[in-house]
Amino acid sequence: LADNLIAHGLDKSAALIRDRVVWSRKRGFDKWKVYAQAKEKEAQLRRSERNQLVMSNKLETERAEMEKEKAKNRHARTQLAAVIAFYRWRSQSDRELREAEAEKFTNQ
Repeated sequence: LADNLIAHGLDKSAALIRDRVVWSRKRGFDKWKVYAQAKEKEAQLRRSERNQLVMSNKLETERAEMEKEKAKNRHARTQLAAVIAFYRWRSQSDRELREAEAEKFTNQ
């Protein structure tokens, strides 16, 4: 059994040595090139994610500003409606007062 394991280990190591690719400058450059490309892609991805975050923050800010403007407009409309209602009431009461005075003069 031990002889079998040793023989198997020798066969395996011989196969690894036989299939080993010789290191060269070209191979080293190719590995470096692939590594550099991967790093560049990673940086691009990071930048695009950051840009997406910036854009989503800008959109969120614009939405918040629009909501503030809508609330301001609603408040202004409510105030305008209250002023208009007051002036209508005032004109109605003035009309009733004038009619009462006119009635008083015609009855005299």
